[in-house]
Amino acid sequence: MTALTIFPRIALLPILSALLLAGVPAAAAPANAAAPVTATLTMRTPDSLEIAYALPPACKALAFVNDGVKAQAAVHLRSDWTPADDCTAVDFQSVRPTRASCRTLRLRVPATTRAADTRVYGQAEPWAQPIGGGLYAHTSAYAVHGCGAVDWRFAAPGGTVMVDGTVAPESVTRSSSAAHGGGLAAVLLHQPYRSDAPPFHAEDAVPPATRAMLAATLDESLGALRALLPGVHLTPAYVLAVPDDAPGLRAGVANGTVLRLLVPTQEPADLREQARELIAHETAHLAQPPHWPAPPGEDAGALREGGAEFLRLAIALRQGWLTPDAFRDALEAAVNGCAAAAGRQPWRAIEGRGKDPLARRCGLALHVLALSHPGPTPPLQRLQALYGKGGAQDPAGAARALECGDAAGCTPQLVTALRGVAPLRTVLEDEMRRSGAVLTATPAWGPQLTEAMTLHHLELLVRADCHGRAGIYPNRKAPRIGPGLRCGVLRDGMVPATAEGLPLFAGPDAIAASRAACRTRGATTIGMRDGASVTVRCGQAAGLEERVFGIDAERATQLVR
Repeated sequence: MTALTIFPRIALLPILSALLLAGVPAAAAPANAAAPVTATLTMRTPDSLEIAYALPPACKALAFVNDGVKAQAAVHLRSDWTPADDCTAVDFQSVRPTRASCRTLRLRVPATTRAADTRVYGQAEPWAQPIGGGLYAHTSAYAVHGCGAVDWRFAAPGGTVMVDGTVAPESVTRSSSAAHGGGLAAVLLHQPYRSDAPPFHAEDAVPPATRAMLAATLDESLGALRALLPGVHLTPAYVLAVPDDAPGLRAGVANGTVLRLLVPTQEPADLREQARELIAHETAHLAQPPHWPAPPGEDAGALREGGAEFLRLAIALRQGWLTPDAFRDALEAAVNGCAAAAGRQPWRAIEGRGKDPLARRCGLALHVLALSHPGPTPPLQRLQALYGKGGAQDPAGAARALECGDAAGCTPQLVTALRGVAPLRTVLEDEMRRSGAVLTATPAWGPQLTEAMTLHHLELLVRADCHGRAGIYPNRKAPRIGPGLRCGVLRDGMVPATAEGLPLFAGPDAIAASRAACRTRGATTIGMRDGASVTVRCGQAAGLEERVFGIDAERATQLVR
């Protein structure tokens, strides 16, 4: 945990001001603003940044926006920001000139990894994160309001600058409109610019062999994506690899253009597989238009994440990272995982379908089913045409295009049914009976489908025993019951291992036996990893639907050829 710093010389008034003002929506720009504020973020050495605000004539002070940053987090975030000259005064919520003649305000911001402490800083983006010979910074921490629009300049004298995918020597400028309200992501490197350098930077602490593997995975993913969608312009991106204490590879993505790979210092045996999954999914987002589709919402999230997941699987299949059987297994897990989340409800009633993990499952199911319908062009051409149109599409039009492409007289059968009132399971049953459908009645029960259905069954049992709350960590090796629940027989730290005496995650038999017990006696016996066992009342699990859908492997692979 990052320790909280005590600030003995801080006056009480600025802290109270910060607590009162943080999170206040940005004020409208003055109607007579003659010029924007110019904010320049400069890295002279990798141990700090300088942020300089050039003020227009009528501007007397700037307030930090703090969009999405809680008041106390804003206090700690700027605790070590200091004036770089005697013209500048700063507290945790504003920056202002010390006298009227001062028209440029300069602050020194030390390099820090504190943004990683989400318990203190929430979802704040890193503002001066060291990356080995440089810094990564997101402008959300530096965003200001009160004097009109803000134009941005990023500088690394003698070095290399990357801003939202654009790489250039020494400096990059962006107008206020470029931030789209969400800020800009910048990489500032001390090393001189090279036009032939790959869009990849790793800290020295990341082993050379790991760096080479990550860079090769990025290159292979981008190559496969260009081959799958040859007519789509890919948004330029930059990849950073930094060491991390977590047990597995993690990723953080800013603005869809900077992918930060957090590489475990104790590398797991399957690091290559983790890298292929993460990098392929995130590079797939580069084919999608920025801020697409609009407006944002549940279906928009499912289209974005589902499309990236569909392309991730297509990349993996093309590269030989997945076998056709594993490809089918992933699709079966998505369709059935989404159907399980819906229960007896229609698509539009699936809560959380726009956010992970359901956005990937339900969005992938939508892509597979819609693209499997015969359209005017092959499936990948439909997807390419959809992404090629740019961001001015609503979710309904984007979903229709998956099935119909640009055909004016086409009525999308599947998408129309999904947007109706029929339960999702009914829509899938009808789709399965369609001639040439990708859905079948005989699932293969591969590892991913088995995992998805087992975890869903366990979640229903936890909800039944814990007064409607689902507190289970979804790890197939150790699906542990979480803390803070008030349950009947389940307890924090329990790790389910068997159901009705059969091993979980070994196939469908354990879940089938548990469902049968739920139907006949309203309860099922769950064995724990430590040898103990409990009898859990089934609740909704007693009525869990029997049907599990399969995927025709040959028809599915045709979608990505």
